[in-house]
Amino acid sequence: MLLGTPELVTRPKKQTAAQRRRQWSLVDTLMLGYLTSLTVAAAVLYAASEHYFYFWDYAVYQDITAHVSEGFRVSIGEGLARIRASLSNDYNALFTMPIVPIARMFGADRPIFLGSLALFYQVPFILAVAAVSRQIFWGDPRRVFWIAALTTVLVPPLWAPMLRGYPDPGGATLVLVAAWLYLTSLRKGGSLRRVASAGVCLAAAMLFRRHYIYGAIAFFLTVLAYRVIVIVQAYRHRPARAGAEVRGAAMEIAVLSATTTVTLVIFGSAFLRYLMASNYYTLYESFLNPPLTNLDYFIEFFGGGLCVAAGAGWVVTWRTHAARRAPAMFCMLFGVVSVLLWVLAVRQVGTHLGLHLTLLVMPGLVGLVLAGSRLRPHSVRLAFLTCAAGFLILNMLQALSPWVPPPGWPNGTVFSDRHPALARPDDKEVQRLVGYLRSLARPTDPVYVEGSTATMNYDVLLHADRTWLPMGGPSLMIQTVPQIDSRDWYPIEELVKARLVVINSPLQVHLDPKEQDLVRLSHDIFTRDWEFADDFSATPERFRLQKGVEARVFVRQRDTDLGRSLRLMRDMRHWMKSRPLGPAPAWVIMTPHAYWADASKAALRVTLGPHQQRQAVLYSNADWRGTQLTVSLTFEGPSSAVRLTASAVDLETGLEQVLDSQVVEALDIGATPITLEVSPEDATKGSLMLSLEPLSGSPLVVLSDLHVR
Repeated sequence: MLLGTPELVTRPKKQTAAQRRRQWSLVDTLMLGYLTSLTVAAAVLYAASEHYFYFWDYAVYQDITAHVSEGFRVSIGEGLARIRASLSNDYNALFTMPIVPIARMFGADRPIFLGSLALFYQVPFILAVAAVSRQIFWGDPRRVFWIAALTTVLVPPLWAPMLRGYPDPGGATLVLVAAWLYLTSLRKGGSLRRVASAGVCLAAAMLFRRHYIYGAIAFFLTVLAYRVIVIVQAYRHRPARAGAEVRGAAMEIAVLSATTTVTLVIFGSAFLRYLMASNYYTLYESFLNPPLTNLDYFIEFFGGGLCVAAGAGWVVTWRTHAARRAPAMFCMLFGVVSVLLWVLAVRQVGTHLGLHLTLLVMPGLVGLVLAGSRLRPHSVRLAFLTCAAGFLILNMLQALSPWVPPPGWPNGTVFSDRHPALARPDDKEVQRLVGYLRSLARPTDPVYVEGSTATMNYDVLLHADRTWLPMGGPSLMIQTVPQIDSRDWYPIEELVKARLVVINSPLQVHLDPKEQDLVRLSHDIFTRDWEFADDFSATPERFRLQKGVEARVFVRQRDTDLGRSLRLMRDMRHWMKSRPLGPAPAWVIMTPHAYWADASKAALRVTLGPHQQRQAVLYSNADWRGTQLTVSLTFEGPSSAVRLTASAVDLETGLEQVLDSQVVEALDIGATPITLEVSPEDATKGSLMLSLEPLSGSPLVVLSDLHVR
């Protein structure tokens, strides 16, 4: 029997559009109100019960919402500009658009933020799962829809991303809507208009959150696999129909590809440019896991019990013909392709990534519940539904409640992995650390925080510091520091500028330690008496954090001179033993009074004083073969003069050879283009360095358009 062809089962009579519109009733309104109220209230209460300093992904979306909301407070144009600019970042702000009105009225505190995520993204996600289930299963549409919705509500892994502050259910909803459109197209014998709409939804999902690129890839692969199966069956059973199936499949894939691409080009040109400029596989190589580790993670994330129940549901559904063959086959294929893609190719894990497996798990669970609701006799049906409801409710409570399970509790193997409200017992000690840093630091003093776990990292301290703002005073200048080997570069700039350094013992890493040597590097600099650490002195205070971690504070006593920072770069390279790191910036700042003028690192601002050492930047390409070094120099301070020098520095010996030098005086004509002569042979003498030293006055200089030609 061909997929999508009529089957010998009883089906509801076809209804007119007017009859379908009249189906919405008071019961549906009450159910929707109940579902929405329950979801939003649960999110708000969950957030209100947390006592935590959020960090990294748990905090970034709330921070983005506050940033965009402040932009709209200035003007509509400023708010839209911030959203538009975010499309070139790893985390864009598209998700904030429906949340901003609420954030402007009530603020962006955690309960308000999670309540908004629940209202605008979690509820539509639940309804989208129910809508897809309605396309899959035979039976009364209203009954199937609400059974699927209530079953989805009781699956805690699908709540976990939203409760951790991710807007990802919004992207998952768009993928589910694309699946719903495609399934309705299958039911209607093929509708290119609906296929085109599905392509638009897939593009929107990718723009919403970047990792839904893999959802779109899985969708395309599933459409291709499904159409191959249909064509093979046509050749076997109805050869005369095979040619039409091939042409229809080609047209369908072409329309899906075209609408997805056109939507991305029209609305996501900045997103595409950013995507094409980065090699994400290399950047996130440190996050990759072995396939079996990934598979174990997703099984434990949903729980062995739910996985077995979902598998049993698919088997029962297929054997009893309780589902439409074509939609059921498509969803099964989509789920299997998604699992293979994430386990074998992407090989990353995360709370939010479990949403990619929704169409494998949820139709199976819904099919099992629907099959149980049709059991005879009544006592058997009642017993099954009671046990199923009891398991789902118990699983929900143990996963999300603050209850502490006894030793040996089978979460992950039987029940879903736990995601209770976050709390940390050392919050007062963290606040004491913040207060101590505030007593030592001036507002412009950069603070370097070593560590990369939930116990301590730079973002934990950054958000802990923000809780002090109502008490008055400026916030600490906590630096974003390199942490992941495949993504980041040596922390030379951050360490040279730091006025205070926080070191945690034992070493704090959240990935395989071999993938976070950059964290160990900064830890060893201060715990193993590197020369650079002589510029700091340890304070007597000790801060006892959770899990037996001790934090210490080091205070800078003198600026690190250029010679010492060059030796630090040499020692870092030796310590790393030539292990490849993430992409290096073109120029690396080596002295404390040079700063990048903007986030793009396209211009360098340097402050110089009469008794101050020269400031320098090092060209990161050790194998440079240039013939000219060009730069534009602009004076922003009073009348003054500086010497600009290009040198070749041998990091191993510390020897420096001047290649070219020019004296530049302040003029009121804007940027001064400068060319310093170098030669390919100079590359054999060492690394290329550009330095400035004051000759008169206290200049403030901006260097831009640095190029080695």
